[in-house]
Amino acid sequence: MRRISVLISLLGLLISAFGCSSVSKLEQAEYSPKRFGAETPSAPSLPTGEKEDSMINFLRNENGKEGGGEKAAETKRLIIYTATFSIGVYEIDSAVDRAKKSAEEVGGYVQEEGDNYVVLRVPAKSFWETVEKIRAIGRVIEKRVKAQDVTEEYLDLELRLKAKKEYLAALKELLSKAQNTEEILEVQRQIGAVIEEIESLEGRLRYLASKVAYSTILARFQLEYTRGERKLHLPFEWLYTLGIENLLKKF
Repeated sequence: MRRISVLISLLGLLISAFGCSSVSKLEQAEYSPKRFGAETPSAPSLPTGEKEDSMINFLRNENGKEGGGEKAAETKRLIIYTATFSIGVYEIDSAVDRAKKSAEEVGGYVQEEGDNYVVLRVPAKSFWETVEKIRAIGRVIEKRVKAQDVTEEYLDLELRLKAKKEYLAALKELLSKAQNTEEILEVQRQIGAVIEEIESLEGRLRYLASKVAYSTILARFQLEYTRGERKLHLPFEWLYTLGIENLLKKF
């Protein structure tokens, strides 16, 4: 039993040392400005029908398509785009429908919908196009756009995942050499713990890949007035959002 415990501890130390060495190299190479360049290109979109589990490989493939394989992939950063809008409109249901349509037109979808709001997921390459369409729905009361660079976190998670998988392989090899029931149970316990860690890392990687591939837009609408309250009739509905009605009342 003691022999197995010592071997497990040594394996853990070796894997940890490997991980630290890899991160050090990563900081010197993968994270350098020369590797990624100054630009922050839009993230690729996920093809319709592609499973979420394949997002990571898809992102890598998309990176490799632009400008020559690994060299192009080295300049690609992983960015999560999000936008939040508060928009004044005269008809909430119509505004929600327009927002949903703007996402569907670029291959996006509705993640959540309420009485006066909608959460959209759109391909990252169509993020700014969709933002402009949402802005045009009514009077923008508040707008907040955020771009979060998760490149370093993603690469770090990949290194940790690789190290954990190598540790798991070593534990399985050690299991085949266990000499009694007590040793077998101890190694199996370690294997179970490592598998949980691997699943957690893979889940986080899938989450980040999903957020990079599809940007999130929250549009919340509030009623500014109703049709019955209008004293002045303009030829186009969108003119009311410009405040022309109040301006003309002064004359």
